[in-house]
Amino acid sequence: MPGTLSVQCCFALYMSNTVQIEVPDGEDIETALNSAIETANFDQGWKRLDYEGPIFIVAACNGHSADPTESTDRIEVPFILTERGQMQVDIPSDAKPVPAPDADPGA
Repeated sequence: MPGTLSVQCCFALYMSNTVQIEVPDGEDIETALNSAIETANFDQGWKRLDYEGPIFIVAACNGHSADPTESTDRIEVPFILTERGQMQVDIPSDAKPVPAPDADPGA
């Protein structure tokens, strides 16, 4: 297979943020959890977890491309090399959160 391929490689960087929200009486769980997501999105308490996912292929195409996902000459990526294929890998049981260097232990 001579020639040039453009290959977009990625890995997941796992972050976490634990937030507390007040749930009004009668509010359903989906609404409450969506509120937690919105709260976490704007909160500064994000911490990097100690585990990064394996590298996987998002897209590949023939030729030079800054964004293979938009190419009209994309090539099929074998399933095992995609994110869903890489999800077969288990997260280590000893993976632990890594506190932010400037985290306030009293917060």
